[in-house]
Amino acid sequence: MKLQEINKTRYRKHLNRVIAALIISLMVMGVGFGQVLIAVLSDGTGSHFAYNLAGVILAVALCLKVVHGYKDHDVSICPALFYTLER
Repeated sequence: MKLQEINKTRYRKHLNRVIAALIISLMVMGVGFGQVLIAVLSDGTGSHFAYNLAGVILAVALCLKVVHGYKDHDVSICPALFYTLER
């Protein structure tokens, strides 16, 4: 296994974008899934903690599935996670 030279500033910039996108997507999907679960499954009374927790768990599972799915794909899809030298 040979180590490759990388452009550290470019790598960091792309990694920051990926992290920001994951954080935003987790926030939006967690709240969204929680609201959908509350609307579909709740009777309107009591605590909705379990539904909100289930929404966050679904959001985390979906983000992990997407990131894991990109692992074996082309680098241009997510350059911060799968950095290689330009061709």
